[in-house]
Amino acid sequence: MKQLRTVVIVALVAGLIWVFAEGQSLRRVTKTMEVTIRPDQAGRLIERVGAGLPARNGARGVSVSIEVTLEGPTSSLDRLDAARLAPVLVEPGSPGVPIAAGEHVVDLRELLRTANVWRDDAVSVVRTEPASLGIRVVELQSAEVPVAVVVPEGLRGRVTVRASREMATMRWHGEPPVMDPPWPEGDRVEARLSAEDLAGLSPGVPTTLAGVQLVPSAMARSLAADVGEVAIEPRLADVVVTLGGDAATVAVAAVPVYVRVAAVEQGLWEVRVPEDRVLSGVRLVGPASVLEPITSGEQVIFATVTLTLDDLRAGVREKAVELLDLPTGVRPEGSLPKVRLDIEPRREAGEG
Repeated sequence: MKQLRTVVIVALVAGLIWVFAEGQSLRRVTKTMEVTIRPDQAGRLIERVGAGLPARNGARGVSVSIEVTLEGPTSSLDRLDAARLAPVLVEPGSPGVPIAAGEHVVDLRELLRTANVWRDDAVSVVRTEPASLGIRVVELQSAEVPVAVVVPEGLRGRVTVRASREMATMRWHGEPPVMDPPWPEGDRVEARLSAEDLAGLSPGVPTTLAGVQLVPSAMARSLAADVGEVAIEPRLADVVVTLGGDAATVAVAAVPVYVRVAAVEQGLWEVRVPEDRVLSGVRLVGPASVLEPITSGEQVIFATVTLTLDDLRAGVREKAVELLDLPTGVRPEGSLPKVRLDIEPRREAGEG
């Protein structure tokens, strides 16, 4: 019995030694994994370079699928077999990845080795396929440019404008522009206002136009042809507008009224305005200098009644008028009147 116990103990010890030795014996495995070099917080972009790739491929980062051959103890490699290999995420300045602008060759074996992806010093990287990766590090450039507000030519000198910010920042990826001075004096980002933007504003009253789109400067447009996108920060600005001149109110003695009907409907309906087709006593508010051509008769304004197909079919009895082609900064005082209408389908010739 004593001899049997000794044999069992020896067998168990031998088995443990074998298991331990097996676990510590070295072997190799090959796995597929993803490596991504992403932009860093400083805004540097990463592009892939190499045969068959464009000089500027517009990428924000580079991801490649690689085969990596690992060597280590069986026990360590078995743990890797049981775990999903997460993608390796690095950026410019990470171990093995250059931070300087320009083209570089990244040694993928060295990148994985220095990154210590598996947190196991017993596992080593034997080789990768591909062995290296060509990248280009593209730095983020910027320039401060004045913001200018542009108004329609006919209103220049008659309106005061002020943007909510004096400067905007233009950003692009690439080389800084080679010029002296570094940025052309007089170049500017524009907040452009249209006549529609200014229509209906009261003279002498500051009005804020929110969210006016900023338009890239001439230099930015030229630069974009070389480097691609040039971003403006911020993209929008508020503009405070004050129409110049003293506010004035005038009464227009007679404003002709015209009825507008779609061309395809004109021959199908009889539309009559029972009263004279003239509005009297229409009052307009605006800068005195802008109203003067109207009061002198040099500029004639018109009122229209626009009838839709639904209006015609319903035989509407009245409808409000609109004033056409009012100068910028001029608006009617109060609401405009409605005109009475008689609408009937037009009879065909020969109908009884």
